[in-house]
Amino acid sequence: MDAAVHYSSEFERLKTRLPGQWFLQRREAAMTDFRETGFPDTRLEDWRYTDVRAVAGCGYTPACAAGEASEPQQGLGERFTLSRLLRHELVFVNGRYCPHLSCIGSLHAGTGIHNLARSLDDPPPPLAERLTTPPRSGHGFALLNTAFLDDGVFVHVPSNVCLDEPIHLLYLIRTAEAPLAVHPRNVVVLDDGASAVFVESYLSLDDNVHLCNALTQVTLAAGASLEHYRVMQTNPQGCHVGNLHLSQERDSRFRSCSVTDTRGLARYEAHIDVAGERARTDLYGLYAASGQGHADCLTRIEHCVPNTGSAQLFRGLMRDRGRGVFNGRVTIRPNAQKTEARQNNANLLLSDHARADTRPMLEIYADDVSCSHGATVGRLDEQALHYVRTRGLTEREATDVLAGAFANEVLSQIGLAPLRRRLELDLFDRPLN
Repeated sequence: MDAAVHYSSEFERLKTRLPGQWFLQRREAAMTDFRETGFPDTRLEDWRYTDVRAVAGCGYTPACAAGEASEPQQGLGERFTLSRLLRHELVFVNGRYCPHLSCIGSLHAGTGIHNLARSLDDPPPPLAERLTTPPRSGHGFALLNTAFLDDGVFVHVPSNVCLDEPIHLLYLIRTAEAPLAVHPRNVVVLDDGASAVFVESYLSLDDNVHLCNALTQVTLAAGASLEHYRVMQTNPQGCHVGNLHLSQERDSRFRSCSVTDTRGLARYEAHIDVAGERARTDLYGLYAASGQGHADCLTRIEHCVPNTGSAQLFRGLMRDRGRGVFNGRVTIRPNAQKTEARQNNANLLLSDHARADTRPMLEIYADDVSCSHGATVGRLDEQALHYVRTRGLTEREATDVLAGAFANEVLSQIGLAPLRRRLELDLFDRPLN
């Protein structure tokens, strides 16, 4: 199937039905670019290790064209919700916002948490400005997200407001009549001195064929602080492509932890501009691939001004025929003196057929900086495995104990305890602490 022909045809059929007709010109520009570029392939350096030909050849139906979904039942995905513990949770099923499964508690004056479809027809200026700015990752997936943008979340926290309760976005995908594509867009804006905790969860409820193509745009004004978590769990027939685009101003703080657990194809990209003095970014990531799963993690951090900092700690766990990829680059611009940047990636192979590819990179154009990077790929220590087995555990149980200790370097960075415990149970069938 010719991807350009298929998606162009779908777009022409749907463009007048999509919300936010003021945005139509931007949609059309994105689709024009997609017709020219198509999906990325392995000839592109950033996609060298990830082949998406199977995705490109699947004629996914955009969620906005799938017709009205049947009313989701109460309790759908209850295992994954945090609503009993959090006041702000927005639930989406097959790309559609479900208000009766969601809850938004009381908010400070001026604070807004809305599903995007509600805001597209008459967007406030902060939303309109960001939607009309092309994403930095201009590949085919980002272009399709712009062309078929239908729903998602807009969060705006005004100056000096601290949101006491985390915001949880829960995107659930379940069986549809045809292969389904959802293109969520999340826009988060924190004004001067604001702070919040933001959680994104993308989960497959069954073994349906689907594409989840999500893009999140975050803007942190001077002195703002965001604690961010992202969870992706993909079935063997699923593909998830997630993009994060972050812009930071002076004295802002961004701390993010992403967890990918896939038996299908999953790719996570983080594109970050550290554009204000004394701004700092800390990225933590765990990616686990099993079966025939493929987990790809790409990070691009640009230090644009002096006196900024960043740190990255990523861990990969591959078993069966799973493959993990880490492709990280930190760029320090000529005037970004006094920058401190750290990058570390380690991978653990739990079977003979598992594979890992890792490329941590530094591009430094300044001479007064403190930077380091490193990567490892290895297997479990046989002596450690034997020692754990002497405690009466099977080989698989002992392997999980050691793998859990390895993964805990990242999972321990999750400050939201209910989320951390759920991930520990999903990955290792038990809490690690």
